[in-house]
Amino acid sequence: MLYTIENDFLSVTVSEDGAALTSVIRKESESEALWQADKEGYWRGQAPILFPFCGRLQDKTLVHKGKKYPFPQPHGFARSKMHTMVQKGTESITFVLHADDATRALYPFEFDFYTTYTLLGKTIQHTITVFNRGHEDMPFTVGYHPAYNCPFDDKHTLEDYSLIFSEEEPEMMRMGINPQSGLYTGVDTPCTELINKREIKLSQEYFTQNNAYKNIRSRTVSLIEKNTGRYIKYNIENFEFLLVWTTENMPVKFVCVEPWKGIPDLEGGGEFEKKTGMVVLKKDERFQCSLCMQIGN
Repeated sequence: MLYTIENDFLSVTVSEDGAALTSVIRKESESEALWQADKEGYWRGQAPILFPFCGRLQDKTLVHKGKKYPFPQPHGFARSKMHTMVQKGTESITFVLHADDATRALYPFEFDFYTTYTLLGKTIQHTITVFNRGHEDMPFTVGYHPAYNCPFDDKHTLEDYSLIFSEEEPEMMRMGINPQSGLYTGVDTPCTELINKREIKLSQEYFTQNNAYKNIRSRTVSLIEKNTGRYIKYNIENFEFLLVWTTENMPVKFVCVEPWKGIPDLEGGGEFEKKTGMVVLKKDERFQCSLCMQIGN
């Protein structure tokens, strides 16, 4: 089932399937900002939520206390589960996903996973709240994966866009991700594509390489259409990692700017709770994070 929230600037639709965004309409221009899932060509996703991990696992297996749990799909299961709508207002909506037998077969923990979307002017605030309802420590990571149309319209090309960081980024590093396995190699390299330490110009060539970053100082990063000033601004504060992704299909039709709390398995794997960036909750503890996306002009 689909649900719509709106204000004077935006009309936003969310599905109970994955508690994911399915539409973001700019009311002023009556234009769709969110990638509309292409069922046969580019990418079937739109804005999946990543939980209980980000990326891929070694041998598609989650290892906890030496026991192996087959986990064939990347990014966890939150994106492919039906979530229950528990509260809705004109400008806000909340869903919940509870642990069940199906999740326990993959991830042996008891949790409540809440997803809330709130409209604040031209900004979509997407808040994730996780509770540990079990008796043992619960490790996990979360991440965001929203895909917005880029170019924003058919009058522009990818080269008309840049990513602009709010601060200079002298220490930002490109993370080594194995292109075949999707696993982290542990080898990082300097981010040479930064112009004046703040700007990355988008191009088809840029997306032929892995674009996973760490050591980021900026509070925000913006996808900007340079000749008009139109933009999508992402609040990436409190996220240790940032990925910029699209499919291998060309020309580029959408761009995902993805703040993550964790990363894929290090090559060789190991115990799940020892993954880089892991959040660990004790019994009845709560974790919360938010991604704010401002749809400008």
